[in-house]
Formats: sequence, structure tokens, C-alpha cells
Amino acid sequence: MAIMVPRVTNVTPMQSRLPGTALTYITIGAIMAVLAGTSYFFFDGVDSWGGYLRTSFLALGIILMMIGFAVGHIGREARRAEVPPDAPVNPTMQV
Repeated sequence: MAIMVPRVTNVTPMQSRLPGTALTYITIGAIMAVLAGTSYFFFDGVDSWGGYLRTSFLALGIILMMIGFAVGHIGREARRAEVPPDAPVNPTMQV
């Protein structure tokens, strides 16, 4: 007769990917905002269609950065919530 030993599985919580997503949003938004902002200094405002695109990219870059900062805050809170609680140092039993 074989002895059955239950397998012990190592349970590690999945970590949130929100900090990486936030970094992506912030990076893309910052690049778009810088490129659109600097185009105001190097190109004159004669072309209305180009001005519209520059303004749109500048606004979109700033909005992406704001989304990234918000997602980063949510990611930090999610990562803190996923960590298991610490074991009590001095456990006591209440009767």
C-alpha cells in the first residue's frame, strides 16, 4: 500500500501590472507633450490644420500623463493590498 503525501503548493500572489502600465502612460504622454510643445517654438502658426494637430497632441500628452499618475497611485495601493499580512510577533490566545 502506497503512502499518499499531499503536495504542498507554493502560493505566491500575482503582483499587479499597474505600475508598469502607469510608467508606459507617463512616458508616452511626456514624449507627446514635449514634441508638441517644442513644435510651437520651431514652426509658425500660419497653418491652422497643423496648429490643431499640435494642440491635440499636446492635450493628449498631458491627459496621458495624468492617467499614468492616477494609475500609478492605484497600482501602489493594489500592490500593498496583495501582500499577505505579517505574522504576529507575540501571538496570544483570548479566552
